[in-house]
Amino acid sequence: MVNIEELREHAADLLDEGRVRAVIGYRRSTAGPLAEPCTLSETAETEALVWDPTCLNNLALYLVKERKQQAAAKTPDQRPLAIVAKGCDSRAVAVLLQENYFKREEVVILGVSCEGSGVIDPIKLSDKLKGRTADRVAFAGDEGFRVSVGGEKTLFPARELLADRCLECRAPTPVLYDFLFGEADAQHDFHAPFHAAKAAQEASEEERWATWEHHFDRCLRCFACRAVCP
Repeated sequence: MVNIEELREHAADLLDEGRVRAVIGYRRSTAGPLAEPCTLSETAETEALVWDPTCLNNLALYLVKERKQQAAAKTPDQRPLAIVAKGCDSRAVAVLLQENYFKREEVVILGVSCEGSGVIDPIKLSDKLKGRTADRVAFAGDEGFRVSVGGEKTLFPARELLADRCLECRAPTPVLYDFLFGEADAQHDFHAPFHAAKAAQEASEEERWATWEHHFDRCLRCFACRAVCP
């Protein structure tokens, strides 16, 4: 199990000792139950760090964004940048390293185990709540996720709320990291390899085309998808 206090203390030490210029992680949001990405540059700010199944975003994107900002700065800070990374995020960082976006010594990876669960899909959560906004979402182990709405608590099976990528995940623990928090051999029972591919194969030609039409109809050709993809 990830000890959030250990993660906070380690992040604080990195900043206090000047070993990194900032820590990219997650903190509680005021706009809903999902955690939000944050960039922390002060030691005291690390108290806001969180890690749980509401940490949906892939933070590897912010490594690219911050790299561009440093490249444009007149006096760039040459110290490494630290990032909190779950298994899938660490694989994205590995791809960025292979593409030479930055060097390995320029990033400190604080790996976190997904603790046998994964991250929730906000669309699935919204469908279950019929548009209502959850106050809190907590992982309840084998029982699934406990969702609180206006004081009322409802238990949902994990499979009904987890992101599809988590249902297919074969490596919930980062393999690329400098420091690891949580179980090194953490596994889950949701492994369904190639679930999305199998569903696409079973769909009719009309259903497949309808899926692509849905994406094409809302496309503005802003290329944001290309910009955010590691």
